[in-house]
Amino acid sequence: VGKLVDAIYDDGGSGTGIDLQKLQKTVDESASKSSVYIEEIDITREMLKEALDWEAKLNESPSNTVDDEENMNDISMPSSEDLNLPQQSLSTAEELALDGRSVSLRPKSLIDLDDRIQRAYDLRNRIREWNKVFQLQSQNDNDKDNVKQVASMIKEANQINLGFPELSVLSKVHRDAEEWVDRAAIALRSKISLNELESLVETGQKLPMGLTGTLEKLTSRYKQACEWVEDLKEEIPCPLESVNLSCSNLTA
Repeated sequence: VGKLVDAIYDDGGSGTGIDLQKLQKTVDESASKSSVYIEEIDITREMLKEALDWEAKLNESPSNTVDDEENMNDISMPSSEDLNLPQQSLSTAEELALDGRSVSLRPKSLIDLDDRIQRAYDLRNRIREWNKVFQLQSQNDNDKDNVKQVASMIKEANQINLGFPELSVLSKVHRDAEEWVDRAAIALRSKISLNELESLVETGQKLPMGLTGTLEKLTSRYKQACEWVEDLKEEIPCPLESVNLSCSNLTA
């Protein structure tokens, strides 16, 4: 009985939780070594079964997409790191944690889940605050700090592995940023229309990440091309006016 009590209160109030597998082993050993009926063994087995059933639900919970994505369309945040698709939504984790707190034992897996949920809350708040700050500053302000902060948040999101709306939009804008980088690289080494070049510059100005160097090169190229168009209009005004030529009709 003493071993069972030690196993049940293994965390000693430290908050680490009970290792259910270790408790299962202690129960089996106590039952096999006892020559008499011990009621505490049966009681412990019932509590253990309840906790193991809950843990099975935790491990078998289906993959979920995040909730209420349509309510978070104003969040914008790409990063230079990849955001992995969370295997479980935060709302599902909250429901599982609530069920887990009703079981007699306090499994280590419940403590770990509660910790992930709290970290998700903290991360979500930081993402929202970051987005508010970004909306009040220009694209170039604190550019390097933005990159570091975004990279840090995505790294933490991958560790927590719980999905919530802000991360869904974060993933989308991250993909948009990657596409912009690919298009910008092509634009800098080949000929493209000024219409597309202008579009690249406008899109790049809206991306909250460290793209200043590439953006400056594209902007410079666009300005040079437009200056060339204006100079050409001055030299040959009539033909240009007759065809209504503009920057967007030319090739850089």
